Amino acid sequence: MGGGAMTPAAWAEAYAQRGWQVLPVHSVRSGRCTCGATDCSSPGKHPRTEHGLRDATTDETVILEWWKRWPSANIGIATGAASGIVVLDFDTYKDPAVVARFEERFGPLPVTPRVRTGGGGLHVYLAWAEEGLSNSAGKLMPGVDVRAGGGSAGASRSRPLRMDRRHIARNSSGPDARSHPGGSQTARADCGSSP
Repeated sequence: MGGGAMTPAAWAEAYAQRGWQVLPVHSVRSGRCTCGATDCSSPGKHPRTEHGLRDATTDETVILEWWKRWPSANIGIATGAASGIVVLDFDTYKDPAVVARFEERFGPLPVTPRVRTGGGGLHVYLAWAEEGLSNSAGKLMPGVDVRAGGGSAGASRSRPLRMDRRHIARNSSGPDARSHPGGSQTARADCGSSP
């Protein structure tokens, strides 16, 4: 993944090669979602395909065709058993201390890939470990969303409305996750209840 800048299609392929199911997601052009809706509630964050998340795949032929059709599409990654990952979405743009508060309550997060989101939040990637773990918004605690079974997360190199670019975040407890997508130290999700 060195050399020149990778295209969204190349990033989507790289995620798929890790076994993560991907799908094309609308992007933002001239400050508006490419879906064309003037009142879009999720600009640059919702699927372009007919069946949405059910279309997510690791099939390289399908992925290349999608990005040939929509070269600037953002990348969605199916979470849960489909890809073997859970993503914790911390709203650090609202509360810079939310990660610290989470770790006080549930214990330290392991060294694992972390990605700054376009909106200023933080995605922490964990290995899927529990059937029945579902998506939630603020259920674990305010400012923490879970993307698990039946959900998705915007991938690094995607560009929703509130961003100029996504980037790999420095992991506070270890080296940065430059091996993303995925990294080799993706930890297991175990944050369902307070100690």
